[in-house]
Amino acid sequence: MKKSTFFYLLVLAGWVLLVFTFSSQSYEQQSIKPLLHRIFQDVNLSYWMPDITLTYNGTPISAKLAPYNFIEFIFRKSAHMFVYGMMAALLLLFLRSIFTGRPFLATFLTLAATFAAAGLDEWNQYNSDSRTGNMTDVWIDMTGAAIAITLTWILIGLFKKRARRRRSRRR
Repeated sequence: MKKSTFFYLLVLAGWVLLVFTFSSQSYEQQSIKPLLHRIFQDVNLSYWMPDITLTYNGTPISAKLAPYNFIEFIFRKSAHMFVYGMMAALLLLFLRSIFTGRPFLATFLTLAATFAAAGLDEWNQYNSDSRTGNMTDVWIDMTGAAIAITLTWILIGLFKKRARRRRSRRR
C-alpha cells in the first residue's frame, strides 16, 4: 500500500470516528443555544433576523419568532453538510488512490459509502432515546457530499494542470 493511500485511510478512519462520536451525543450536548444566549444577551436578535420561516420535519422554524432556534438549525444543517462533505472528500482521495484510472468507480463508491454512512447515522439516532433520526438529514448529508466531491475533482484537476506546467517549464 502506498504511503498516501495509508495516510488517506488513517485520516478517513479518524473522521468517521468523529462523525459517529458526534452522532452518539444527545441534542443537549450539541446545542449551541446557550452560547448564542451568552453572545447575544443584550441584543434584540429578532430585530436583526430576516422574516424567513423554514419548515423542517413538519415544524416551522421562524427567524423572527425564534431566532436562537433558527440560527441553531442553520448551524446544525450546515455542520451536517460540512461533516459529510469532508468524509466524502477524504473517501474519494482514498478510493482514487486504489482505483487509479477509474474516476467514475471511485466517485460512485464514494457516493454509495457516504449514503450508507449517513443512513446508518440517522438509524443510530432514530434508535437513540435522546435523538431523532430523519431521512431529510441523509439528503442534506448527500448534498454536502456531492458539493465536496465536485470541489475535490476540480482541485485535483487544478493540481494536475499546475504540475504539468511545472514539468513543461523544466524542459
